[in-house]
Amino acid sequence: MPTKDDYLSHLKQQLDAWKDDLEQLQEKATQTSGEARERVQQQIDELRAQWEAGHEKRERIREEADERWEEIREDAEEKWDELKRGARDTLSRIRAHFDDK
Repeated sequence: MPTKDDYLSHLKQQLDAWKDDLEQLQEKATQTSGEARERVQQQIDELRAQWEAGHEKRERIREEADERWEEIREDAEEKWDELKRGARDTLSRIRAHFDDK
């Protein structure tokens, strides 16, 4: 069972990786044009919103008192897993667009 600090560190690493992915995909998106660019940009915007939601969740967990960690841990992990699945799906859709080229 991870400590609160371990869990927060794990979340930060995941958020940093997503941010790197966002930056790389944004760069690739600038190389597309027309309708394809619009579609990719919408998905990037969706991923950016998921990143923001993840960042906000991490901040809420960080602000919770340490003694409440055990109470909120399971719910936090479940919500983070949902967010992670959504972000992974969005990343896959964006990457698929570039893989087709």
